[in-house]
Amino acid sequence: MSRGLGDVYKRQEKPDAVIAGSDEVAAGMVMEALKNGVKIPQDIAIMGVDDQPLASYLQIPLTTIWQPVQDEGRCAAKEMVRQLKGESEGIRRKELDLKLIVRQSA
Repeated sequence: MSRGLGDVYKRQEKPDAVIAGSDEVAAGMVMEALKNGVKIPQDIAIMGVDDQPLASYLQIPLTTIWQPVQDEGRCAAKEMVRQLKGESEGIRRKELDLKLIVRQSA
């Protein structure tokens, strides 16, 4: 098994689920699990982040978290410009909406 998923399955107490840092990593975990007879989501649920196009095309479509990437970039750029202008009364934080995209891997 790949190092990441193999490490998970070497544990005496196995997790019920894994949230990967990206859909690409989660996709690799799904493929490796299937190659080794691990049932998803029965043996382990796998979730990604970003809702990349590949997430819906996997043999077992990936549950993932959609992020408003364009809004994140826009907010980060505005904050950077604000700070470069010396308007630094502290870092402004803004919450953006995430969406859980439920598919078959969780």
